[in-house]
Amino acid sequence: MKTYPLRKLALALLAGLALVPAPLTQAADLLIDAFDDASSADAWTAIWGTSPVLSFEPAGNGGAANSGSLRVAADYFTPEDNGWEQMVISKTFETPVVGSDYVSVSVDVKVDPASVPTAGGQYGYFELKRPNGTAMGGVNLTSTSWTTITFNIAPTEGSLSGIIIQNGNGGFRGPVIYYLDNFVFKRATSGPPPPKLAITKNETPGLKLFASAPGQAYQRQNIVSVPSEDLANGLWWVNQPSPVTYSITWADFPGKTEHTGFQGHIMLSTDSGRAVSPDWNDPNVIMIEFQYVNTAGPDGTNGTSDDVVLAQARFLHKVNEAASNAMLYRTQANAAAGPVGVLGQIRAPSMLGTWSVTFKNNKDITLTASDQATLDITMPDGDAPLYEPVNTGVSALFGVQPNAETRIGLSATISRIKITKGAVVVADDSFQTPELNPNLWAVRAQDPAGILSAPPDLAYLVSWNLPDTGFSLRTATSATGP
Repeated sequence: MKTYPLRKLALALLAGLALVPAPLTQAADLLIDAFDDASSADAWTAIWGTSPVLSFEPAGNGGAANSGSLRVAADYFTPEDNGWEQMVISKTFETPVVGSDYVSVSVDVKVDPASVPTAGGQYGYFELKRPNGTAMGGVNLTSTSWTTITFNIAPTEGSLSGIIIQNGNGGFRGPVIYYLDNFVFKRATSGPPPPKLAITKNETPGLKLFASAPGQAYQRQNIVSVPSEDLANGLWWVNQPSPVTYSITWADFPGKTEHTGFQGHIMLSTDSGRAVSPDWNDPNVIMIEFQYVNTAGPDGTNGTSDDVVLAQARFLHKVNEAASNAMLYRTQANAAAGPVGVLGQIRAPSMLGTWSVTFKNNKDITLTASDQATLDITMPDGDAPLYEPVNTGVSALFGVQPNAETRIGLSATISRIKITKGAVVVADDSFQTPELNPNLWAVRAQDPAGILSAPPDLAYLVSWNLPDTGFSLRTATSATGP
């Protein structure tokens, strides 16, 4: 979704707004690779620190004389329990693919019968990913015959400069080999419907965070505290004389029932790479995750008629885990797989209101919910020292993540963020000005245009759905033109 702010605008003038179409063109099916000659294998490379062997295979799907395939072989999977293992390859497109011109992407896949299946009879979780690592779709490989795997493309899909193919599993027991053929983007038979214009009053002033990056279900839309990243400000809690508190007030949050899974968060990275997604990139990260969740009612059983939906804050953390987040989401129930990252959760009837996390000392932490209920948490002894920064300060990010393509375009509103260290107020902002205070905040987001301050003098928001290729907003100072 795109949004256009209108400050102190008379309602009569809104008639002067229109989305104006330009001629739309229709794309044909796009064959990325038929793998019909040996040179096609050279365009694909192994990435993400993996080392599968890529080679041209003369035989392809259908067995035609001129039909080849790409052979991808990983002989480094062993019966030992090594946790998650993977083989990842990629290709860069000579010309970026406009995703919204297509309805699906497909590839023919065959697992070599010599491959060793997991205990569950699988050969890995096969995913197509965008160049930024977000998934377009995934499926478990189970067949040793040629199979066409197809993933739908959302109309909001952006431009793709390449593709990543990831095949991984936590239970590989031996080598895995698969073949690829006929990698195709399928065109839309008709153009997307024109966008619809909507005008709403700004009833919840504050900082609006839109999940506005097209086609990116796991986009992070954040602002980061500028003072927190300055090591000289001492904004951390390990071996410090004063507690540190981060609080956030949600003034608006996507609805309880239809949008459970939409995420708000506070991310704290003490070894900051200053990335948009430190929860994945950085090795030592704490995240307070806000979501509406289904909760068992009086009968104590999930999935029954007395269930309720509550607002939840979870305390998640990971240590020594760069470019991964397995520990971050690992619960006590899965402790056999590795260190537990989920240390506690607290729930309240509504997300609206103020939530906070207070680091009292090296390891004692308190979560406070919007209804003022509290939860005490203890950081494991071995993990606590890793949250003391060394070269930079703590990257304190506040933001949202949609977690599904159906939630792209949704937004949440923050009406206040406050950071304190002991009696010192480091930041206290209610976002009452048209622009972010650059001394307090910087935008760190997948789509920076999706973050805007909406103070009380912003009267209306004009928005429209994506894709909007070929359309532009036309405005006038009078309802009768020009």
